Amino acid sequence: RALEAHRDSFCTLAISITLSAHSRSSARGGAEGATWTVRADGAAGACDGAGATPPSPVIAANVEAIAVSTIAWLAASETTIVVPVYQRQYRWDIGGCEQLLSDVRAVSAADATDTHFIGSILSTAASDDTESGAHLVLIDGQQRLTTLFLLHWYLAQRDGELAAFAQLFCNANGSARFAYSVRPSSSEFFDALSQHAPSPALGADDSLIEHLTDQPWYFRHWRLDPTIQSCLTMLQAMHERFHNAATARFARLID
Repeated sequence: RALEAHRDSFCTLAISITLSAHSRSSARGGAEGATWTVRADGAAGACDGAGATPPSPVIAANVEAIAVSTIAWLAASETTIVVPVYQRQYRWDIGGCEQLLSDVRAVSAADATDTHFIGSILSTAASDDTESGAHLVLIDGQQRLTTLFLLHWYLAQRDGELAAFAQLFCNANGSARFAYSVRPSSSEFFDALSQHAPSPALGADDSLIEHLTDQPWYFRHWRLDPTIQSCLTMLQAMHERFHNAATARFARLID
């Protein structure tokens, strides 16, 4: 009902979870290869594995799931979202997110009251300073959020709304409030991209990849960063699909 009542353009189920100190060791119980679902009250639920012994209870405290506007959650001024070191690189190609981009086009062209549920996002508050001052450490939803961050930048520069983008997605020093701990170079790329305004404006037949890699802020060693290379591929795909679309798509996306 909360999702049905939410009237912003895009919404997500933001799940914040804090596990007790013994959760990691407790979760290892049970037969090898068996997958257990654990309820929020700590009891073992369904099991995917015949004859397996249930693991010791995993106690989860402060588990909260809230239907929120995706843009409001991403752009909250007190929030910095960090992809931690144990996450994989950004590896979505256009085939992997074709449905997401198609949904974005459909919703942005529809009535302002239409919504689209992009799925659940799992995060936890940083417990110390090891995540570079992050307020939210991303556990699940990395590929979708990275794609949405790139899409907001692309549409903002296309529609001449980079000032609005910076206000929503950047800190006072211009750095992006979305970072990767996996490789520092990935965060450097997001920072540089957030502050970049293509000039002159790109044409439909221009290569966005060539434009970005030709900038003085683009370091040669970034060619070895798979996250950056996947971001470039995705941005080029967005350029090919959205360049000739109706204007004001960025305004609709953050409505």
